[in-house]
Amino acid sequence: MSSITVEASRELLERIRERLISMGQISDFGPELFQLLNGTKPDDSPEVERLKREVAQLRLHKNDYMEAAEETSRALRAQVVWLKSLIVDIGADPAVINLNDALTDRMSAVLCSPPK
Repeated sequence: MSSITVEASRELLERIRERLISMGQISDFGPELFQLLNGTKPDDSPEVERLKREVAQLRLHKNDYMEAAEETSRALRAQVVWLKSLIVDIGADPAVINLNDALTDRMSAVLCSPPK
């Protein structure tokens, strides 16, 4: 398609748009068609580019947050193991050890469940 044909098509679409607006048939074409008439793609807008950068940044923050949560989980599990060995070392009642196991299971369930 030659550039003359493209330019003529743009002018024709612009005249149709103006005529439809003047007749009250439409209030205006959407921004996507306006951008097409001006030779740009909707994805080229600065707003879309800004949002893409923001999404990329949020993904990085999410990954950092997830890594920190994993580190915290590992540290808590290690502390539970240490406390359990301490309880065994002091000769605590087996019921205390069973309670500790139940608390460990509960902690695992909470840490592994998705946030609400």
